[in-house]
Amino acid sequence: MSHELRTPLNSILGFSPLLGRLPSDPLSDRHQRHVQQILDNGKHLLNLIDQVLDLSRIESRETPMLIEDISVRAMIENCVAISMPLVQDAKIEMTVEDFGPKDLACRADEMQLRQVLLNLLSNAIKYNVNSGKVTVSAAARDDGVVRITIADTGHGISEENKSHLFEPFNRLGRESSNVPGTGIGLSIAKRLIKGMGGDIGADTEVGKGSTFWVELPAVEGR
Repeated sequence: MSHELRTPLNSILGFSPLLGRLPSDPLSDRHQRHVQQILDNGKHLLNLIDQVLDLSRIESRETPMLIEDISVRAMIENCVAISMPLVQDAKIEMTVEDFGPKDLACRADEMQLRQVLLNLLSNAIKYNVNSGKVTVSAAARDDGVVRITIADTGHGISEENKSHLFEPFNRLGRESSNVPGTGIGLSIAKRLIKGMGGDIGADTEVGKGSTFWVELPAVEGR
């Protein structure tokens, strides 16, 4: 399935740019824009295919989990560094709060946790307001849980849409917006976190932004 879906699409993405690189027959500006539209939509479709396949693997329990001790500080610093180009493009401010002991650690699959946090950071950036802020923090609770939070100053989510946050293919009314997305990321994030023995949720209010949180088992004795 993966091969059959990706092969023709990769061909489209590979050959489309060549149309604009023919010195003997250059495209007009109008046709260049059309080629760019093909590329942009092709990349969006490829991303959608990748996420649908991810969701399918998770639902069929074919996603292996390697649960180990993960440094929360190192994980957050890595995800923030990866997200900085998005932050700079959106012209918003990202802050990482001091969250206590350097050896704060949780039990998780490193690759899957990174995927979840990058998705939450991407959403916090994309759905923010002009000159908005994103704040990342983490803390150990007394009940043996580590909570990582990503707060934004965006428009927030209505009570009506809160219950649909983690439904696949539901963009909560933003289907016609100019913000790219597939509506699958949060659904995948929830399934991955649940597979690691954790929990995920959000506190949000219209006009006051959103705070998404991830909870995972803490490493005992740290």
